[in-house]
Amino acid sequence: MDQLRYLELCEQRLTSLPDYVRKFYINRQANAYSSATLYQYLQEYVRFFSWLIDEQIVMVAEPRLIPLTALEKMKLEDIELYKIYLMNKRKTNHHKLSFQAVNRSINALNALWYFLTIEAEQADGEPYFYRNVMKKVKLLKSSETMATRSRHIGQKLLTGDKKHAFIDFMQMTYPKQLSNRQLASYQQNCERDVAICVLALTTGIRLSELAQANLADLKLEQLTVTVIRKGGQQDTVPIAPWGQPYLEEYVQIRQTRYATTANEHALFVAKYRGQAKRMSNYAIEKLVAKYSEAFGVRLTPHKFRHTLATDLMAATHSETIVATQLGQTTTQATHLYTHVVDDEQRAAMDKME
Repeated sequence: MDQLRYLELCEQRLTSLPDYVRKFYINRQANAYSSATLYQYLQEYVRFFSWLIDEQIVMVAEPRLIPLTALEKMKLEDIELYKIYLMNKRKTNHHKLSFQAVNRSINALNALWYFLTIEAEQADGEPYFYRNVMKKVKLLKSSETMATRSRHIGQKLLTGDKKHAFIDFMQMTYPKQLSNRQLASYQQNCERDVAICVLALTTGIRLSELAQANLADLKLEQLTVTVIRKGGQQDTVPIAPWGQPYLEEYVQIRQTRYATTANEHALFVAKYRGQAKRMSNYAIEKLVAKYSEAFGVRLTPHKFRHTLATDLMAATHSETIVATQLGQTTTQATHLYTHVVDDEQRAAMDKME
């Protein structure tokens, strides 16, 4: 889904939410939060406010009427009940919320309360209120150990030689499975499709960073790509050398194949009604799913990010290097990859009789 569509969806959601949520939204926009992230926040607020009304914790007719005082006086017990509600939803067949999804909901509420109690500024220079009940709310812990989670992830990655096998499959095996009509479309886009997967696998950049990259951001001589990270910060990301020839091949055909003009800055484009147009997040996700399903395992751009992180951890054994490559401000999330690459435990177990 592209940026404009997310902006439209955000505006639709804001009409059903209180004015102070719009002020939060404007504040985050000013701090370069992506429209996709903000839309997810607004979705969470609609769900939470609707639950408050359904449970008669707040006695109003609709979410947009919920006053600030309701949030100021919110009890810890109420938030804990909401957590239980979310946890119960994950146990039903129709709404399987993972513990990560529950934590995303809590984190969204944390962001709103932090804005209202710390960041917001009224005419007198003071925030809306000072009591922040969310400071007392704890995130859920995974029901699996980190090692179990990481091994589960590791089975669905293209680590080691598997990533090269996947690219070879895209170039040589995949077209043999196509009809003449499908083959024509493949031949139009094969260099671009390979370059998309290669750039993701050689950098670990996020899907949004991949879609928003411009041609000028790619520096093949230096083997870097410049992206805008979460929070609006610019970052120059190294590219693994093995990806260079695939990227060069796409850049060489980009203008002639897609009829790009000087006004189209996007790195990855599609031809739409005879004109080049930036590819959306959705188009890239769909592309990766198509090739990976044919390869035998459904993958996402985020799995490519995990792949790069895992290979980099195996090569460096440095959580700091992995976190820097991924554009993470801490090494907290990189513990996952230390377990993915830990073959010593398996080797030891194999020697047991």
